[in-house]
Amino acid sequence: ASDPERALGLLGSGSNNEVELRILSTLVKGNPELVLNRLAEMKDEAGLEGLNLTGQSLITELARQSPGKLEAALDSLPHGVKGEARVALQRGKMSADFPTELRKLQDNPDGKNLFRELMRSDDGSLRDKLPSELAGLPASWKAEIADSANWFVGSDPAFWLDTDLNAAGFTTEQAENLKIVAAGELLGKKPEEALRFLAGMDLPPQTRSNLIWNATTALGEDSSKAEAFLALLDKEEDRETANRALESLSRNAPVFVDQPSEWVEKVMASDSKMDLPYQYLSMLQRWDKQKLAALGQQFGSLPERQGQPLAGMLADYRGVDADLRGQAVRYLVS
Repeated sequence: ASDPERALGLLGSGSNNEVELRILSTLVKGNPELVLNRLAEMKDEAGLEGLNLTGQSLITELARQSPGKLEAALDSLPHGVKGEARVALQRGKMSADFPTELRKLQDNPDGKNLFRELMRSDDGSLRDKLPSELAGLPASWKAEIADSANWFVGSDPAFWLDTDLNAAGFTTEQAENLKIVAAGELLGKKPEEALRFLAGMDLPPQTRSNLIWNATTALGEDSSKAEAFLALLDKEEDRETANRALESLSRNAPVFVDQPSEWVEKVMASDSKMDLPYQYLSMLQRWDKQKLAALGQQFGSLPERQGQPLAGMLADYRGVDADLRGQAVRYLVS
């Protein structure tokens, strides 16, 4: 047996699901049958009603590597895993032929729920194909799109701003909501283009103020982008809103930390339920390899109860250095 298989055997029944899922992730390509059997054995164990990022990645890779085996095993899987697997399998089919599979999905009694989950977890590759199919969607699906606008407009907000959504079958209220959300998305990506769209939109003052505030906050971490955005604002009330947002951002932003020992101390002292730890995680993108390596060595000096939450954050944060993530995963399974 391989090292991961031996480690899996040592864990036994009632093990730490997070650690076990990480080990299973290493076995997907070489031994999918073992992975599926172990997932089925977890049926009565706690913690599998909803999968975390590790579990979601595991199921996604199973669907990519062994879709037939995963589909055949669906009925043996725990409820939460089965739902994730159905979405992953459907994603593979729609990636291959989006228009045909979308029409089939509309005939599926559970199609709208599957569609919702697909769009919520999509990386943009499916949502990019949706605009050309809008007119043919059922009214209830269009209502779903409008109610969850943030999931749908992000990949191409200019499309939603530039399209006659009423002609595509959306109600006036739905179309307005989609365009407001799209304007917010575009302000963060291409502010000059977004402001041109905003000039033609008849928005309530508070709605416009919220859009300017949120865009300023998103751009405010980069002072040059924030200054460029301010220079584009030709309305006095917009400039006032943007300046207030920058002042608020400055008051609440954590001080940049570039020493591993101090970084660990700050993160461990923060509330993991708040945004602050992830603001510190984003700082790591500005560190060099030497400092990241030093941070990885910090795990060995931490008590297990303290080290596991920190390692879990680093392992799940996609923006962190790959080597550091690997060290975090090894810490969790050691």
